[in-house]
Amino acid sequence: MDPNVVGSSSFGVQWSWTSPDSKESWYAKPLTITLNGVEMVVTASSLNVVRVHSVNGTLIAQRTLQPPFLQSDIGCADIPGAIGTIGTPIIDPATNVMHLLSKGYKGGAASGGVANGIYQMYGLNLPDLTDSPGFPLLIDGHAADNDPTRYFVGGTVLQRPSLATTNGVIIAGFGGVRSRVGSSLSSYCS
Repeated sequence: MDPNVVGSSSFGVQWSWTSPDSKESWYAKPLTITLNGVEMVVTASSLNVVRVHSVNGTLIAQRTLQPPFLQSDIGCADIPGAIGTIGTPIIDPATNVMHLLSKGYKGGAASGGVANGIYQMYGLNLPDLTDSPGFPLLIDGHAADNDPTRYFVGGTVLQRPSLATTNGVIIAGFGGVRSRVGSSLSSYCS
């Protein structure tokens, strides 16, 4: 950032906003994008609510992706209430598509325990938050390429790091227990 801007009288809080739901939290960092000369701020919350605001605070678009996974189902108290979108999304500047991971339950249920927890990857067109073709993409149940006895179980993991991209591939980090075919599900804080 330009030191002259940071040191100027125009630098500072431009607007603030309060969620209508006191249980909503933000772990994912806000992103900015400029489309057709309009500067925007994009946020994604623990309740799986994605919002696009103009730089002056006007709400442009809002979408709830799926009911969020409940913290009480995983047994970790470090993220209270709901575990929806926790990791910071990424925006592809060539397509204006934001990619993010959203934790919820099979079939869009509002609850369901660890065994029914899932992760979906969303590709959202900005600024209207409509699905990009091929999304959302369920990532649960896929066996590891290097060991078919290991597979991804969304209820047992958390996705906290920011997404990244390299050579057109989106990279996501998860923490949790390893699951094996036929083993019982258990969970740990990650």
